[in-house]
Amino acid sequence: MKALIYCKNSEVSNALTKYIEGCQELEVECVRDYKMLIDKIEEERIYMAVLSMNDSRYAEITDKIKSNKTGTVIYLLGQRVEQSAEVYKCKCDGFINIQNLEDDVKDCLDNFSLLSKRIHRLRAVTFGRFDLFVDGERMEISNKKSKELLALCIDKCGGRVSMEEATDKLWYGRPYDERVKGLYRKAVMSLNAYFRSKEIKDVFINGRGYCYIKKSAFDCDYYKFLEDPQKRKMLYTGEYMFEYSWAEETLARLEMLYFNF
Repeated sequence: MKALIYCKNSEVSNALTKYIEGCQELEVECVRDYKMLIDKIEEERIYMAVLSMNDSRYAEITDKIKSNKTGTVIYLLGQRVEQSAEVYKCKCDGFINIQNLEDDVKDCLDNFSLLSKRIHRLRAVTFGRFDLFVDGERMEISNKKSKELLALCIDKCGGRVSMEEATDKLWYGRPYDERVKGLYRKAVMSLNAYFRSKEIKDVFINGRGYCYIKKSAFDCDYYKFLEDPQKRKMLYTGEYMFEYSWAEETLARLEMLYFNF
């Protein structure tokens, strides 16, 4: 799980990293550039964020994180006790005082395991047979085409999937008529109903004639491999969503990546 530290003071950020890395389930990354921070918030799954109040935009940043609705645990970092009041104003989860850094971080980590339970953890397995796990439980959905539509959206890495493309791949060979469009809409409705039943919002998005997933919401073996094929080479099994014929095109690209590293 990713923990993000936004602090331009290298001495403080290094000390924070040292303390937080004591929590084995967290992978810590320090960011000192505002634009890079925003990019990471939008593109990656962040479980914990520590934001320095030296940047006057900390309230704006917290709002940006919360807009993703993924339940990120947010701590503000300051150097005066009176700054802790901002935690309540910004509806964050705690305050870390630079003057009492080690003890405050330990307190925050003690609370993190409890706070992080509010985070919906979506894990997509694509190498081999496709499966989705929500909070550790396998996705069970009666409409098989709904699950395949989700798999197609994950394959697109967050890009839009048009109704025409979806029907062509999920109902290959059938004419693009009202009947097949109705089957597509039924699959979309089933997916929406499934995520609602799990109280998961803004992960599967659909509009008029298209749908897509929020990539940063998924812990996915395929995405990890693409980020660093050399480092994540052991993830790849030689198979990719083998139950879906349309996945063979992606499989060919994965093979090239695998053998090039």
